[in-house]
Amino acid sequence: MNEKNFVKWYELQGYNVIKSNSSYWIELGFMFYQSIPFNLIISPSNEELEHIISETAAVGLRFSSPVDSSEGYISYHVLYEGNKYELNSLSKKARYDVKKALKVCKIEPINFDNLLYEGWRLRKQTLIRQNRRLSESYSKWKLMCLAAKVLDGFEAWGAKIGDELVASLLSFKLYDTCLILYQQSSTRHLHIGVNNALTFVFTHEILSRGNINKVFYGLHSLDAADSVDRFKIRMNYYPKIIKQRIYVNKRYSFLFKEKNLKIVSLINKLILKNTNLKKLQGLIYFYLEGKKPIDHQSWPSLLLDYYIKKKKEEA
Repeated sequence: MNEKNFVKWYELQGYNVIKSNSSYWIELGFMFYQSIPFNLIISPSNEELEHIISETAAVGLRFSSPVDSSEGYISYHVLYEGNKYELNSLSKKARYDVKKALKVCKIEPINFDNLLYEGWRLRKQTLIRQNRRLSESYSKWKLMCLAAKVLDGFEAWGAKIGDELVASLLSFKLYDTCLILYQQSSTRHLHIGVNNALTFVFTHEILSRGNINKVFYGLHSLDAADSVDRFKIRMNYYPKIIKQRIYVNKRYSFLFKEKNLKIVSLINKLILKNTNLKKLQGLIYFYLEGKKPIDHQSWPSLLLDYYIKKKKEEA
């Protein structure tokens, strides 16, 4: 499946989508445009970026670029690469969690109506756990599910205990890569390991088809706690090192200063659970770090922990 259906999915949800030489772009808030699909690593020229700015009047652009790019904050994509994904490849703890969950739940494809209605119940619980309660709405969730329902390439999977949906995900197949776009679960059933079982069975099944050899599990977030990505690493995914670049419209560059980062950070501490402010703080922070040489940047702790552990294992 090519990227046209992925782009159409966003258009059906009401997003403004434009195309440049290197990528498609969507406006995701604060008049910032992000390149899609999210797994794409691009190296657009400054002329191309300036053209997008002039066409959209955007405040800025966000995209993934190669790690050897001259600018950009050191970052990562969460990824699994390979032709198979087996239980014995997981750590002892992860294997235990998967086996425990599979004793009581069944993992299978679900229809989009199930994802829409039962999935929203799970989505709300997940957002509450992640302190993002107000970041999404049922109306947007409904548009997202209905758009996926009518387009090829999208799949919904779920974990069920009896007839109750206790975890679900939405994915999209793009050439040789499968993108996991949303995953949500019941708070009451977290201790059983339903997320572990869903991730394991879905990844195993999607790779066993033979036409997929990569599963993209997300981009380093501007604002989410890294506990979500650490779960993915425990499931034998890995953080592929990239750079995230924040390119700012020169008219608004005065906003992206260290003093403003401190102000937004302070406001965030006083006004908890404000997702928009957290994202704004993330945009300013990624921009400022991305202007520094790579050896002067503050690397994400997940990246440091993963590669330090890997180096010790190889020693």
